[in-house]
Amino acid sequence: DATPPQNRSAARNPALSWLLRAYESLEVRWLNGVVDYSLADQMAFLQGVSGASSQGPELATRARNALPPVLGGVAAAAVVVWLFWRRRSGEAGRLGRALHRLLLRAGILTRDHWLEDLPAATDAVPPPVRLAITRYLEARFGSRPLAPGERRALVDAVRGALQRQAPG
Repeated sequence: DATPPQNRSAARNPALSWLLRAYESLEVRWLNGVVDYSLADQMAFLQGVSGASSQGPELATRARNALPPVLGGVAAAAVVVWLFWRRRSGEAGRLGRALHRLLLRAGILTRDHWLEDLPAATDAVPPPVRLAITRYLEARFGSRPLAPGERRALVDAVRGALQRQAPG
């Protein structure tokens, strides 16, 4: 570390100094082994696996035979992550799309704007709409998911408020 010793506050405490050295060592290994793993490094690795080693064709055959299960495992993990992400944002995403549709029809939002663009303090935005947008943002980007049936109740409240506000 190039930081002068007088500017390293953790250097005085032996335990913190050890933790700092361990973290810096891990960071250097991450940068060298993952971030800076160049195309030339990858090609050298593949050439080594493909038969340039002392085990020759046997190792290359085993590597080729292992490739489909590994790719299958990666694909399965990607699907699981995608399903988890989709389920997590599902109710909140449906709430956001429903609110956007309702506010477009009411003329409060335009197509090129989104819910966050609404001025919250204006009288043109009824309180149920402000509440629904707040809950959408909390559920979508915060850590407070929607309760069962809450999406439907919020959409119904917004629909009723917009109908009461509509002329005629």
